[in-house]
Amino acid sequence: RVVVVKHLSSGLLLVTGPYKLNGVKLSRVNQIYVIATSTKLDVSAGKFDAYDDKFFKRVRPAKKDAEKDIFDSKKEKPKLSEERTQAQSTVDTVVLAAIKANADSRVLRRYLKSRFQLWNGVLPHKLKF
Repeated sequence: RVVVVKHLSSGLLLVTGPYKLNGVKLSRVNQIYVIATSTKLDVSAGKFDAYDDKFFKRVRPAKKDAEKDIFDSKKEKPKLSEERTQAQSTVDTVVLAAIKANADSRVLRRYLKSRFQLWNGVLPHKLKF
């Protein structure tokens, strides 16, 4: 369960959890995998122009020499850049403020924290959110 922040030029959706509520980071998602609800949040207070497809492009490490032994080198864990963590916190503050301004903020917070689940006989395309 996420909040759609922006529609990117590539056709993907920019979504966030917010991370403080359900642990979903700022990321891109294909529209095919999204089931929309009728709930609307006003996130127009935030400036999301800087977050585009170039922002999410991965930085590839330089290729290593073939002569070095591959078993001697230790793999380093990839770390998020300072820019990505700063972006996550700014988007989260805007989205959390929009949730707080909503009339049903208490229910909406509980809804975003819960996991999506289906039972036998429940069809996702026939659900009304």
